[in-house]
Amino acid sequence: MGRSTATAPDPAMLIIRPAVPADAPTVHRLIRAIAEYQGDGASFTATVEDVARDGFGPESCYSTLLAELDGRVAGLASFFPTYSTFRGRPCLYLDNLYVEAECRRRGVARALLARVAGIARIRGCYRVDLHVREGNDAETAYRRVGFEPSGSLAMSLMGEALRQLATENPTAQ
Repeated sequence: MGRSTATAPDPAMLIIRPAVPADAPTVHRLIRAIAEYQGDGASFTATVEDVARDGFGPESCYSTLLAELDGRVAGLASFFPTYSTFRGRPCLYLDNLYVEAECRRRGVARALLARVAGIARIRGCYRVDLHVREGNDAETAYRRVGFEPSGSLAMSLMGEALRQLATENPTAQ
């Protein structure tokens, strides 16, 4: 594994904690920042209410960790459980990892990744998956901590194509 050029934060100044319902506006703001960073700001439609319902409700769809550096929110990692039927083991999917620009290269992303990895181990997960866009500088950082290409191609069915295919079996449960 290559040597990181990130400056490690003072452990007393970096806190990684689970997000709580009161954090929904902050989580929303950071997820919007990810969309804008990736050039998808125009297609971002999630609301604070969506984040509150789906991230913190009784049947939450995902979990979020927040990183606080020097007393302010510096980034987030959001993830949800998946499953490997080939291995017969649970997995985690890292959906979002984001660090505010002024907090980058200070070890925040690595600390968030380490906490997600720890949660995966506690849950008995076989692996942690993520997708990174081609050309995203984060790919180097992911490889540095041990992520490897899985040989699969990420593909999505959405919008009109999703609607059309779903009409072929309208009674699906």
